[in-house]
Amino acid sequence: MPKIITTNTDIRQIDVSKTRPLFQAFSLISDPIFVVDTHLKIQFYNEALVRLMNSWELPPPGKDQHITEAIPFLTNTWIADYKKIFNSQESQIESVDTFPKDPTAYTIHKLPMIKTKNPNLVTTIIKYQSNDEKTAKKIMYVEKKYEGMMKALRESEHKFRKLITQMGDGAWLFDSSQETIFINKALCEMLRFSESELIGNKITDFMVETSHDKFNKVLLSLDTQSTSNPTEITFLNKSGVEVETRLILSSLTDPDNQVVGNFCVISDITQEKSLQELQERFIATTAHELQTPLTVLSGYIDVLQIGPDLSQEDLLAIIEKMSRNVNRLVRLVRNVHDLSAVRANLFTIDRKDVNLFEFINEIKDQIAILFPTRNIFWDTNVTSDSNLSFNLDSERIKQTVENLTQNSVKNSPEDSSINIRILSKSDELSIVVQDQGTGISNDGMLQLFRPFAHKPTQYSQSGTGLGLYIIKAIIQAHGGTIEVVSGEENTGCIFTIKLPNNID
Repeated sequence: MPKIITTNTDIRQIDVSKTRPLFQAFSLISDPIFVVDTHLKIQFYNEALVRLMNSWELPPPGKDQHITEAIPFLTNTWIADYKKIFNSQESQIESVDTFPKDPTAYTIHKLPMIKTKNPNLVTTIIKYQSNDEKTAKKIMYVEKKYEGMMKALRESEHKFRKLITQMGDGAWLFDSSQETIFINKALCEMLRFSESELIGNKITDFMVETSHDKFNKVLLSLDTQSTSNPTEITFLNKSGVEVETRLILSSLTDPDNQVVGNFCVISDITQEKSLQELQERFIATTAHELQTPLTVLSGYIDVLQIGPDLSQEDLLAIIEKMSRNVNRLVRLVRNVHDLSAVRANLFTIDRKDVNLFEFINEIKDQIAILFPTRNIFWDTNVTSDSNLSFNLDSERIKQTVENLTQNSVKNSPEDSSINIRILSKSDELSIVVQDQGTGISNDGMLQLFRPFAHKPTQYSQSGTGLGLYIIKAIIQAHGGTIEVVSGEENTGCIFTIKLPNNID
């Protein structure tokens, strides 16, 4: 009866997804090797096994042939051993004195592979023994060294797989026929497919059709280089939504330098592309916003140069209009500066204790100058004799009220009303700006406080889309909140700001 030895020498950490290159490596080994699945059907064998079977006067085994049909003199003990290995996932080393018609002694290594969605596989290695003690010791030394190599392989692959699994970018491994054999968690989350929905399918099945040719050209480029240049490819997620990506391909080769598959690193650049489009629109819009007041100022300067006999009334009207356009330029430049500060995490405020009554009157005066023709109504519970103070950055809060009022003015009819309420409640200051304008759609709500997210309305076509983004930064720097309520179309909207007092 052969002696069965349980050992820790196994290759369970070798993923079945990599069996094709692994089998090609087995082909180069001089020891006879064959691989069986859970049904004990042969899935792979090398040339060394063919030569051994020829010496036994047996034909080469067939693919999916049962092991007992291929090697009919195997005992029931072998069958039981395989079943035990499949159940325990522990490898075995079996000493066999001889096979029928073969006086040579062998050591049989049966090594299980890792579980996957595919049937488990067990690799059987038939190693020649020697009666010479010196040679036997050498074989033992080689086997011990082999065990160390396998251990190093397991540890190396474990670290590699852990790195690939935990990396933030998507990892996609596919074979020479483009069929998926490995993906990581980040890729599943990116495309919203489960691992089982991706494994076994072609990578191009998940791309938009217009990306197929581009992807195939990238694959062809690997004939002359080991790693491709970054290429933008559009995938479709499970919901059918396009996902913009940037991918880099690398070839995987066997010891004979034959390509057996490709490894792909995929970065989701959907937000990057969206931001790029918004920034391009911002640049175009900003150029337009700068051009308009500058053109107006240039025109009035020409009028003043050629019309020295203008009446005092005409001069005051021109100065008022020039002042309004200068203020427009100042607001635009300030918004661009604030945007840079917020994006660089350098945005700060300068809080000080201010007299609320004086502060509210300053806001009223400023709004009256900026929007002299609009129906703006004020409501406050702060009076001259209340002697209330509040800790805030007065210039930034003035900027906030000014921007909210400007939005209301731009997006509501000329004859409509705008209501501004500033209420002091113990340690909280509440600012509410309500208009009767176009309101904000559900889609608009999702983009409301993002930079460059201006959406034209029937009353206003221009704008940089920076005002609310900067307002949110100002309020958050104060430790406060900003909320917006908008009903049906053309029913206006209500912005409510709440600021706490004395925030450290």
